[in-house]
Amino acid sequence: MLSIIITAWKEKVSIRKSISSIVLAAKDINDSIKIIQISPDDETLDAGKQEFEKNDNNKISLLQIKDPQKGKPLALNLARKEIVGDIVLLTDGDVFVDKDSIKLILDKFDDEKVGGVSGHPVSRDPRSTMWGYYSHLFTDAIHQDRERLKN
Repeated sequence: MLSIIITAWKEKVSIRKSISSIVLAAKDINDSIKIIQISPDDETLDAGKQEFEKNDNNKISLLQIKDPQKGKPLALNLARKEIVGDIVLLTDGDVFVDKDSIKLILDKFDDEKVGGVSGHPVSRDPRSTMWGYYSHLFTDAIHQDRERLKN
């Protein structure tokens, strides 16, 4: 079994896309999946539940936890108590995964020497704005550095 922890706060729009992208990416996974959404606000929890219920997901379950809004570390510790399985994916409510990403991450754990895996973040902001330019610059630089360290 695989556990996926999603932390989200005031992300009632993006949590829908986040959950639907996870459900879509999980279709090729043979194992059961437990999504643990932890949010301090009811709007984000409600949006996550509504999106999850729209999908046909007999091998995926959703557990929602309302956290006391005392920071992400406390939220993660609350979610940690609900983890099942040997592998945990951590993500945020404004992160959308590609349809093959979960399978690609899980495949890395076939090697017993692997203890952790990270995805390749890709900015969705336009490069034409200052912050969009910086977000692409930094995510690309981090990826390039990781690729360099592999060799």
